[in-house]
Amino acid sequence: MIPQKKFNEFVLLVNEMLTGQNSIDDLGYLENVARKIEPNSYNEAKMAYGMIAAIKGDVDGVYRQFNAAIMNSGHDPQVLSNFSAALLNIQKTKDAIAAMDKAIEVAPDDPNFLFIAIDTNLKAFNIEGAKKFRDQLSKLIEIPHDFDESFTMKSEFISQLLEANGATWIDIANRLDFVGRELHNQENKLRFVTQSYCDDSIVFSFVLDADVEEAVKAEGLLHEKIASLPFSPADTVVAFSCEPYERTAN
Repeated sequence: MIPQKKFNEFVLLVNEMLTGQNSIDDLGYLENVARKIEPNSYNEAKMAYGMIAAIKGDVDGVYRQFNAAIMNSGHDPQVLSNFSAALLNIQKTKDAIAAMDKAIEVAPDDPNFLFIAIDTNLKAFNIEGAKKFRDQLSKLIEIPHDFDESFTMKSEFISQLLEANGATWIDIANRLDFVGRELHNQENKLRFVTQSYCDDSIVFSFVLDADVEEAVKAEGLLHEKIASLPFSPADTVVAFSCEPYERTAN
């Protein structure tokens, strides 16, 4: 059985890859760790394969592997939390929030999961959900000042932006789901997604395993598809770009 510390390091590495903080190109290491886990640690193996599926953009694989772990573990909050992180990074925002909500139902007094739930809801622009978990956390511990200050700034900015444009986090979630599916249909390999904030919008940059020309083409096709859809309030709040993935030398 792989030590818990080693598995935690594995999870951290995967999350760094999903958010673009780590530019490892070879998935061989991750798959080797998953194979080592599998004989003796079913839940950890399924989570490992599910997170690898997220890196590969295999949406069906993410659901299949994590649902197997959830059923076998009896809805373990750590499994649900990792499932939520994987879903958030493949643009399945609504399901990511649902998974994190379930984790908190199972472990309502665990500050670590509450911190994650706050962050998940902020990333999904569900400010009411984030505030709910922030209030729940404040009843358990004294929230660090820097965390609370950052939370206040982000939540106020997002709330004002959504209110000014008559949009909800569900509107944005639906657009993200569409964009993720469309890029997959174009057979683009998504490496990770970044968010940046402008004065009057939120920009999602989809970093593709592609060169500059391919990324420009993918972005053009994506914008054409979005333009063909009925108008959504999300269209005045969020913008999308496609960027080429820059590999680092080994």
